[in-house]
Amino acid sequence: GRQAGSYSVGAQMQAHLAGEDTCGLIDDVVTTIDTPGGVLKPGPGAAALTGFTSGGGYRGTPPSPPGSGSSASLWGSSANGAISTGTLTSQWFVLPDVADDQELAVNVSGRTAQGNRLALEFGRGGGDAPTPVGQRVLDDTDTAPESQPEYPTDRVDEVSPLFRDEWRPLHLAPSAIPPGADLVRVRATDGATDPGGFLAVTGPRLRDVVPVRAQLDTGGPVFVDWTLLWSAPCVRDGPRVSGGVAQAPGTLLKAPADIGFSGEASFVKGIGGSFGPMSVIGTESVVPTRLQGSRSRPAYADWGSLVRVTYPIARDAYDTEGTRVERWGWEGDRTPLGYPERSAP
Repeated sequence: GRQAGSYSVGAQMQAHLAGEDTCGLIDDVVTTIDTPGGVLKPGPGAAALTGFTSGGGYRGTPPSPPGSGSSASLWGSSANGAISTGTLTSQWFVLPDVADDQELAVNVSGRTAQGNRLALEFGRGGGDAPTPVGQRVLDDTDTAPESQPEYPTDRVDEVSPLFRDEWRPLHLAPSAIPPGADLVRVRATDGATDPGGFLAVTGPRLRDVVPVRAQLDTGGPVFVDWTLLWSAPCVRDGPRVSGGVAQAPGTLLKAPADIGFSGEASFVKGIGGSFGPMSVIGTESVVPTRLQGSRSRPAYADWGSLVRVTYPIARDAYDTEGTRVERWGWEGDRTPLGYPERSAP
């Protein structure tokens, strides 16, 4: 029952036996990448701030420096400490058509409920002033690590209010946008005075939603952590290891953080991992991903991670030459590299 309509190993095996083109769990994972030029442009009106600061009043490190990139517009309520309260109504932003493979997103720091509130209000232009056509509340309290439910119990609010100073994206699907809306603005309330009672938010932007499977067609070879091997059967472009030489991975599929142990032994130079040099000269960058359907089941949101690896030098740009040596079986093993020759008996 609880896996109906979603991923399961059993459904994956059944699909494979039926001849379907399946990639298991990977078919249910998407990447969320900022659309080039997707930061929404300011429209009519001006921001109304009480207790919020434009370009300040935030904690932590926002996704971009205030005034640039996805933080071109940014407001925060913590300039006077968590005890202060306030409200924010931003100026309107011009809302373009949002395609089926896109979403509307903002980044937020602080608590989105438990005394605070964050929403996107939509409007329709024309006439003397825009006409509001609906609001959509953005609240990720139920996806906070401190309050993730264990199936099948319902979420229960923590006795102590949440403290969330990390920046994270919140999004709306195209289907959630009211019909006819061509404007959008941010409305926020900081009504809490406890240590976590602050809120900061960026202006809206568009993001492209692309299946992870399509992302794996570029940037190979793809190293798949062994814990995910049976969940990603379509990934065949793995880095080769032969003749004492290992290919440099270009993409990594890493295991979920909550699996309880690290699957990175292959990258640890000190213990002889085949891909140890990657961690010495390569630079890893995590591509934002999301497991489809995890909004309703946050306990299962951590599917793993998609990581791109870049190198300051050309990959695998070397010549190799091999020689063949035949030895009789009774001659014994050759002396391992780094060990002294064994003395004759």
